[in-house]
Amino acid sequence: MTETRAIDARRSGDAVDVTAEAPAQRTRRRALVIFLSANVAQSAAALRFAQQEAERSQTLVQRGTGTVQRQQQASSTLQQEQARRKNAVEGVEAT
Repeated sequence: MTETRAIDARRSGDAVDVTAEAPAQRTRRRALVIFLSANVAQSAAALRFAQQEAERSQTLVQRGTGTVQRQQQASSTLQQEQARRKNAVEGVEAT
């Protein structure tokens, strides 16, 4: 029960069961942590793939068989995945 609903219930004379709310909040929090942890795992996999792609692209450019444009795309994707990973980790740490 939210604080506002609890205050309204007290004003109206209804009984407020605060203890019933605590298990529900714990359950929601656990679900959120599981969800955010899955996001961390997904972002780790995407980041690793982006790192591998960036390495492959760089090697191909150095050998003269890859394009600079593809290497730039891979580098940009790597930076995006690094940011997503950072956000995912921070989301878990914030809970």
